[in-house]
Amino acid sequence: MKKNILVLLLSIFMVGCEDDSNDDDTDSNTTFTVYIETFDKFNQEVQIFSQGEDIAIKLSLENKSSNEITITFSTSQQYNFQVKDINGGIVWNWATGKDFDPAVSTLTIPAGKTHSEIISWNQVINVDGDLLEIGDYSLEGYYLTTGIVANIDLDIR
Repeated sequence: MKKNILVLLLSIFMVGCEDDSNDDDTDSNTTFTVYIETFDKFNQEVQIFSQGEDIAIKLSLENKSSNEITITFSTSQQYNFQVKDINGGIVWNWATGKDFDPAVSTLTIPAGKTHSEIISWNQVINVDGDLLEIGDYSLEGYYLTTGIVANIDLDIR
């Protein structure tokens, strides 16, 4: 058991990040690959959306090792999404205003398998109901304890 925990901790520190949404190259020495994809209402993978259009966001974590891996999170929140403007300022954070159970949670991914989370976002950026303005943005998604961030460009028209 102690050996598995040590292997997991070493794996987490040795991870790399690749955004596979636009590139099929992967680094075979990487324990995890994280990628993010966006889909329209027709389930078509796109990066251009009309203002206010629902965006389905899929964040995936692939276990590229030959061993099952269990990741431990300090709360029930395991992942997050952020939209940043062209200057890097955060204009939307998925977790803002959400309550997460403070209990430790885990995610187990079998060897060679991928775990995905899918959310739907209506482009509302705050409690006042303001919509994301027309423009170019970067959407980031990440699993909290992996240290890996995947991003994709968004064009809101």
